[in-house]
Amino acid sequence: MKKIVEKIIVVFLVAAVVGGCGKDEPSSTANGAANTATNKVEKAKKPKKARPLPVIDVLAPTSVVVRVNGHDITKADFSAWENLRMQIWAINKGLPMNVNNDESRKVRASNRMRVLGELVKGEMIRQHAQKEGITADEARVRAVEKKFLKEIRGRNSKANFETALTKFPKESVDVLRRAIQIEAITDVVLDKSTTNDLHHVTEAEVTNRIDFVKKWNKEADEKNAANREKAKKAKEEILKGAYFVDVAKKYADFSPEQGDTWESVSLDELDSEDPLLHWLVRAEVGDISDPIEMDDGISIVGLKMKHEMENPEPGEPNIWDYELVRCAFYAYEKLDEIEDHDELVEDMLSARRRFAMEELRKKLVEKAVIEFPSGQNLFYAVTKPKKPGRPQKQPTKVRKPVAEKPASDDGKNIKNSSNSKSETVSRISNNSTIEKSAGTAGGSETQKKPAEQANPVAVEALEGKTK
Repeated sequence: MKKIVEKIIVVFLVAAVVGGCGKDEPSSTANGAANTATNKVEKAKKPKKARPLPVIDVLAPTSVVVRVNGHDITKADFSAWENLRMQIWAINKGLPMNVNNDESRKVRASNRMRVLGELVKGEMIRQHAQKEGITADEARVRAVEKKFLKEIRGRNSKANFETALTKFPKESVDVLRRAIQIEAITDVVLDKSTTNDLHHVTEAEVTNRIDFVKKWNKEADEKNAANREKAKKAKEEILKGAYFVDVAKKYADFSPEQGDTWESVSLDELDSEDPLLHWLVRAEVGDISDPIEMDDGISIVGLKMKHEMENPEPGEPNIWDYELVRCAFYAYEKLDEIEDHDELVEDMLSARRRFAMEELRKKLVEKAVIEFPSGQNLFYAVTKPKKPGRPQKQPTKVRKPVAEKPASDDGKNIKNSSNSKSETVSRISNNSTIEKSAGTAGGSETQKKPAEQANPVAVEALEGKTK
């Protein structure tokens, strides 16, 4: 009875506030409540527009995402395996299994293709083992369970496998048990498909491995140092007046299109520790980087253009991507010098197993019939076709006199000192130009550009055209 009375009182209080807000002369209590509500609305952030979902996320659980030799793998199968992998990831990170933060969403998104590949590989191996009459005995299964415990609990764990399973949801336990069985069968299949010993390493092999790693790392240091010097020399030539594309063709080991425009890069595509990101957030149009250690090599990068958002969300950067050129060199990756003997043996056996697995996968794929009934672009967003817009008028090339500028001492802006002509044309791309005009000495200089105020002489060296 007391609770009912309290609810009635609350209802009358709310009605009084609402009724007071509609009067010409509201009471001070009602007015204060209305002002508080208004302030909250004004302070509330504008809701972000929902991004289109990937195709696989809008499929029904029974929808077939891939068919392997006539066997269907459904959306439910994919989701179950993906969720289990994320639960194991959360355990290893010391996080709750149901964690849903920016990091977990990024990990999930970046591993979806791998999840599907693992399901396909596991199904091909299961079918191959069934055809050949290959099974895994109890010892094989226990060995895989022990390996799994090491992965989620550490090398010195004494936890029982069945005890570890109690941490997982029931639906994940069933998926995990099936995965253990497939992994045990895979071990047997690999033993029969390769001549390499996947279980033992001799002391001579361990010694040879140690010597090889030391020799490799010494040569890698020397080659990487030489490539950094080559990159510095390439940058010096650009700063002295050479065009970026010409220097890239002269020095680069590889590229996308040696010195031509690289694919646009946005900051949210880069890891927070990526040195390219650290350079981009400080760079201005026309800047040339020092040698940067990237995933695929050592590069010097030139910033050609910044593309701005028209209406960025509060707190988000107003640049949505960067147009770059680069001059790239090989980077020789150093190998881990493992000092612990047992750890080194385990690493060597893992490398042999990966090699044997890749050879087996190639053989199975050659004979397999793999279909995608729901389409192959499963991890791309569902988008509606855009209506064709009005064609934009192509800007005309502009040729106007430009006042000669002295070379920059800080080495950031690019100057073509060999150009004695008083007029230049800076062409950034096929559909955009920089328009430059200058009066007499001491006159003003104006520029029109897509997004970023660019140094015209700096951009000239990035345009990629030989004079």
